[in-house]
Amino acid sequence: MNGTEIIAPLGFPDALRSARNDAVADFPAGIDILLVADDGTVLGLSRTTRMSTPRSSTAQEN
Repeated sequence: MNGTEIIAPLGFPDALRSARNDAVADFPAGIDILLVADDGTVLGLSRTTRMSTPRSSTAQEN
């Protein structure tokens, strides 16, 4: 996929995001993640996917 997609999965701990970002820093090693919604929809995040901490709504307004 080219470009940027913004997702906001519920219940994705900041500690997991941080640990995953550390693990993928030494590419090709890393962690691929599969997110599964209640309805069974699956979204795969490969180790080359860049993840960041979401900005607060106040930061987005300024």
